[in-house]
Amino acid sequence: MERLGVDIGGPIMASPNELFFSDRYLEVPLVPGVVARLTRLRARFAGHIYLISTNIRRRPQALEILEKHRILDLVGRDHVLMCETDAAKADACREIGISHFVDDRVEVLELMTTVARRYLFSGARAAGDDRPLPANTLLVASWSAIERDLLPLSDGAGRLGAQGGT
Repeated sequence: MERLGVDIGGPIMASPNELFFSDRYLEVPLVPGVVARLTRLRARFAGHIYLISTNIRRRPQALEILEKHRILDLVGRDHVLMCETDAAKADACREIGISHFVDDRVEVLELMTTVARRYLFSGARAAGDDRPLPANTLLVASWSAIERDLLPLSDGAGRLGAQGGT
């Protein structure tokens, strides 16, 4: 069974965002298209979408933001995991059986060796970061790129082709 894992800060909540660490955290904007795309991807993953983050000390604020935007209704509160470290995040993915993961940090994706398909959510890589992407990782700048890769075309073919990746 395939399962989608998504980091919260970056792929869901627009990042970097100083608002998240202020008393105005409920003003944090979402990444454009995230709710609509997660809604459509829900069927692809039979409802098995997990939000997995390492920002454990801001868990209550993150949950409030997710609730405000009805993302908790979409994935379920029991599908939100807050981990202490990046390694614990990778361990959680292994234990749950995450097959696809979206994160905005390449160093996190490098740890996810059991995840078959990884998405580096980034409009542009950091200046000077020329290290190769981990195997089976696609660099994406939007949720529509992830959706194109995951949802079949009318002829049943995948859409990796021109977007790169291995």
